[in-house]
Amino acid sequence: MDQNVEFPFLDENNSLEEMSRSETCDKHFDDNHDIFRFIPQFLRKPLIFNKYSIEDGPWCEKRKCAIMFADILGFTALTEGLAKRGAEGVEKITQILNTYFSVLIDIVHSNGGDVIKFAGDALLALWDASDDDLLLSTCKAASCALRIQEELLSMTSQDGVKLSLRISVTCGDLRVGIMGGNHGRWESFLTGKPLREAGVACEKSLPGDVMISSDAQSLLESISVSDLSSGGFFHLKEILTRPDSMHDLDDYMFEDVPLKLKNFIPIECQARIDAGQLGWLNELRRVTVVFVNLPNIDEGVSIVEAQQIFVDLQDILHKYGGSLNKLSVDDKGISLLAGFGMPSMTHGNDAVRAALAALQMHRHVNMAQWRCSIGVATGKVFIGIIGSEQRCEYTMIGDAVNLSARLMHRARGKILCDTTTRKICKDAVVFGEPLKETIKGKAGLCELWPVIRQQKAASGTAQMKCSGNMIGRQEERNVLAQMASDIAMVRISTFSRRPALVFLQKKDVKKIIFVGEAGLGKTRLATEFLKIGKERGLNCFLASADEVQMSTPFHVSFPDCSLPLAHYLLQPWRIIFQHILGVDEYGVAGNEFNRRYSDSGCKANHMGTLKERLTTMGLSEEFIKLIPLLDSVLSIGLEDNQRTTKMRGEIRAKNTQKFLCEILRLYCMSTSFVLVVDDGQWFDSMSWALISIVSKIVPTFHVVLFTRPIPSPQPTEFKNFEQTCSRFVMQSMPDDDCVQLVVQILGVDKLPFAIEDLIRERAQGSPLFSSELALSLRESLSASGENISSQLSEVDLTDFTISDTIEGLITSRIDRLTASQQLTLKVASVIGREFDFLLLIQIHPTENEASIESDLDVLRYHELITPCRNGRETSYIFKHAAIQEISYSLLPESRKIELHTK
Repeated sequence: MDQNVEFPFLDENNSLEEMSRSETCDKHFDDNHDIFRFIPQFLRKPLIFNKYSIEDGPWCEKRKCAIMFADILGFTALTEGLAKRGAEGVEKITQILNTYFSVLIDIVHSNGGDVIKFAGDALLALWDASDDDLLLSTCKAASCALRIQEELLSMTSQDGVKLSLRISVTCGDLRVGIMGGNHGRWESFLTGKPLREAGVACEKSLPGDVMISSDAQSLLESISVSDLSSGGFFHLKEILTRPDSMHDLDDYMFEDVPLKLKNFIPIECQARIDAGQLGWLNELRRVTVVFVNLPNIDEGVSIVEAQQIFVDLQDILHKYGGSLNKLSVDDKGISLLAGFGMPSMTHGNDAVRAALAALQMHRHVNMAQWRCSIGVATGKVFIGIIGSEQRCEYTMIGDAVNLSARLMHRARGKILCDTTTRKICKDAVVFGEPLKETIKGKAGLCELWPVIRQQKAASGTAQMKCSGNMIGRQEERNVLAQMASDIAMVRISTFSRRPALVFLQKKDVKKIIFVGEAGLGKTRLATEFLKIGKERGLNCFLASADEVQMSTPFHVSFPDCSLPLAHYLLQPWRIIFQHILGVDEYGVAGNEFNRRYSDSGCKANHMGTLKERLTTMGLSEEFIKLIPLLDSVLSIGLEDNQRTTKMRGEIRAKNTQKFLCEILRLYCMSTSFVLVVDDGQWFDSMSWALISIVSKIVPTFHVVLFTRPIPSPQPTEFKNFEQTCSRFVMQSMPDDDCVQLVVQILGVDKLPFAIEDLIRERAQGSPLFSSELALSLRESLSASGENISSQLSEVDLTDFTISDTIEGLITSRIDRLTASQQLTLKVASVIGREFDFLLLIQIHPTENEASIESDLDVLRYHELITPCRNGRETSYIFKHAAIQEISYSLLPESRKIELHTK
């Protein structure tokens, strides 16, 4: 990348030699070795010796280097074959890869090289010529390549797998540096002609070959034997004179590790390092993998431009809950690898988040006039460390990773996803007609689904899907029915005699909170209340949010001012105010407005139309002058006037809130208003404040809230609102109700006893689990075209697996725990559904009784485990069988065997 003057630049004459000989350099492995393993030497030295500071932003410098690119052949086919064996196969892939990488890393280091990056089954190493001449560095790289090929001729992994390599060596000027910094995450990069040539040379070589570039051949011509090959590359056969200074790579270690080095390690990895549990980092979990390629961004692009695009993509990934795994640069441009559902970042809808993130990244890059291709695939992958004790990376390996990369290359400027992702996202994303193409390693034709856009969100008064009469929850339904009746009575009394409005008391305002963990049926109960409300003639509004909206609220526009999260409004309020003011998502108010301004090229008089509507509602002239403040909610391009342009910061936020309260107050003068909040745990503090204030000052504003337990620290505004509400805690459903729910979904009169027993044993009172089981049965049985009832008795229940939805929800709960608590939960899962505290201590890696006991207290608090009722004080049981199964499934097979052996 061309260096821009805004960032520090060093040329090759500004050597690090004096730094490398500093007395502060300490060659020893200590507790901080775990961090240094993840950082390449070329990055370590300038950061440790303060040549650069990440606080100063990205940097890029030119270096003369020799590089070696080693690609393991046959590994992709091996991966796809072993992946069919499930978790065991995925882990076996990693073990074989690490066996080969360990040999490569040892040889690279013994020849003075620096392992820069791992790219799936490939390795990139660098020999910096700033301290040596380029001939010596190139000779070291070439000698290393030949040595690797010699070693691998006789090498077979302990699993009996024999693989071959093809290796390329190039040399010349490279640009090396760092980019990123968003949310504290930086990535290193290399770019330049030698890197491009390395990829091309490797593709033209055969197994066992070492291919060198013409520049490398020119340097090595007098001390090597080589033959001209295709594409202007040379097949290296022998180095006649090997360099004398074939020393190991210097390892720069310090007792106090600069915190800035941690910024180059994924956050999910940092937590394990801090807890001293790096050996327990590896996991097997379902992840949606996103590969993004930017083919036009190469060394010809300035660091400023590249940095801007990269941090914007980081922002989008963070917004949707994704984790950037790595950045790579090759002859095909810049590629980003990200995962959704990574440790500590799992949600119940990671595939949907990934698809939405892909859409926004694609749109953003295209708007910046760059090309972008994206591949998205979902599946079980290995997440953990590849490499050796000397050098490693935290990465993802599995069929979904390979498939995502291939989809990216097939996308050709678009977004493609696999069938699994499409199936999960079909209600949230619009897809094009599938392309049917062959994919390497896949049998037959594969369906590649173009990702087009997000499904249009519903607006206006509440509408939720409801299928059949609600099963169970009679007590909660009675409470809601009584509430609806009370509101209806007050409404009739109030609006039949308008003056009676002033006599409404605080007790007439109904506010109820239903609290329950995910999967207990809160959304279904909200649907039931909307149905009841419609029957009673109530004016119900549905406000629902998700975690994505929580992290990306709609900004209150403050000129030249940046406000914290608490001063933003979430989308649910936008939809509600759009309905009240007759504004749709295109900023057009009502049918009359559509008729008057049908020409899309005509700039609509939004301000005039809103002024007319708000005046009709009864707003005073003082508020009318503040109409531009509504753009923070409506987002229709309202421009500030002379008065609002002076409002900034807290003053603007408070005036906006006051304006919205007044609109709601006047709206409720002519009708009751019942706000039904679903997934309230994702609301931000300003939304809670608005609900709390309006419910106090408007006697016809009622609230029914459904939420998961909101963890500490709770927003002050929520706590204030909660104190004014009636609160109900939802418990598990009775087993009989779970059975009836499955009967209803399947559309049968009765279930075989075997299926009833499965529901009672596995559902544990969870409506979600029961529904997922029923849907899984219906999907598998309806494919045959026969009557479902006649097939139920023949269903093989031994193959029943937990659905992705349940797995995602439970995994997200586990991810909210600390590293120590997660480890205790996983170790307990090895013992079984029930486990004894004393046995847990015996097999736990830490054997720290006080720490384990503290972990168990937290697990009980989060209702993941509960004391057994077997008379023994030291016995516990997992609250749900699925929690134990999913905790156990996260462990790699090698760790399971280790713990079972104990």
